Amino acid sequence: MLLIKKRYAQMPAKSYFFGSSTGGRDGLTEIQRWPADYDGIVVNRPALNYTGLRLSNIVLGRALYLRNGADWLDVAKTELLQNAVMKECDTLDGVADGIISNIDACKLYALKVLASVRCPGGSDAGDTCLSDPQLATVVTIASPLLLRYPLANGVRRYAGYNILAGSVFAGPYTTRDFGESKTPSNPANKHDANQWVTGDQWVKYLVTRVPTFDSLNFDPTHPGAYQSRVQTVSALSDATNTDISAFRAKGGKIIMTHGLADEIVSTDSSTDDYNGLVDRFGRGKVDRFVRFYLMPGVRHGTGPFHPAIDSLSALDRWVKSGTAPETLQMSDLNTVTLGRTRPLCRYPSWPKFVGGNANDAASFTCAYR
Repeated sequence: MLLIKKRYAQMPAKSYFFGSSTGGRDGLTEIQRWPADYDGIVVNRPALNYTGLRLSNIVLGRALYLRNGADWLDVAKTELLQNAVMKECDTLDGVADGIISNIDACKLYALKVLASVRCPGGSDAGDTCLSDPQLATVVTIASPLLLRYPLANGVRRYAGYNILAGSVFAGPYTTRDFGESKTPSNPANKHDANQWVTGDQWVKYLVTRVPTFDSLNFDPTHPGAYQSRVQTVSALSDATNTDISAFRAKGGKIIMTHGLADEIVSTDSSTDDYNGLVDRFGRGKVDRFVRFYLMPGVRHGTGPFHPAIDSLSALDRWVKSGTAPETLQMSDLNTVTLGRTRPLCRYPSWPKFVGGNANDAASFTCAYR
């Protein structure tokens, strides 16, 4: 900003922030701590509840590894589960296209999906099914982490993942699977579950500050002597403060998106944040300065649908002319489905197929049930 002022003898008329994942957390941190800096932000798949995310990484790793790998899922088993979810849920939005859009309806099939992939008798019988311990791991990943102690801003939970509703944890669209071995390295490395790697690093270097610490011995629900350090780290790093009154008062605008197939940052962590804003300000006031969109088929970046969205132009129009964005459009960048489009529906609506060309956004409507 100082360089711009030096060159042009004035500051920019409008300033926007655009970021994804950690960058999304940065944008939310900006408006929570320094609300005067930007006129508007676009945040995608924000890792806003950073401490909750890392604690959930440890929960996931302990579920996979604590019992000598009996609960671990290899790529084949993970893909088997994903295919079972797709079989039950793909057409719930009206069309079979490899994308799950009606997530709430899909979640109602969770027990049926789990039963369909269970090994006879519950014991491990290879990659054609999941044992009872492996199914328990899946349930752990899908369930929210509930804490007995508060993180920054009174947060006591981290949302579960859509592993039973379309999240992509293995296959051609991601390399961030559950690793190559049922026994993790210490320190964790690229051969281990991706989520465990980041959780292990967080425990070692941000919490315990002991590089040789065995993170499998760290219990997120009972961190013992490390609880105060977890809370300190949370206060430093998290962007979960819903009191953004100063940013709202100055006319600031927010566009937030999150992929429904995200395997790195829980989609519902963003939903929790949005609902927290509604609880604080009321839906009417939130509608005047926030737009929240969930993207079917989009994982932590790419996915069955690899989205291109002109959200920055939408933000610019909103800030400058007061024209609030409604339904946006996303275009697919995947080679096989290049150029297909879908409506980007405002939460809590989702794109429902109503007939026509399934690759054309005009063939969908934003439905609420």
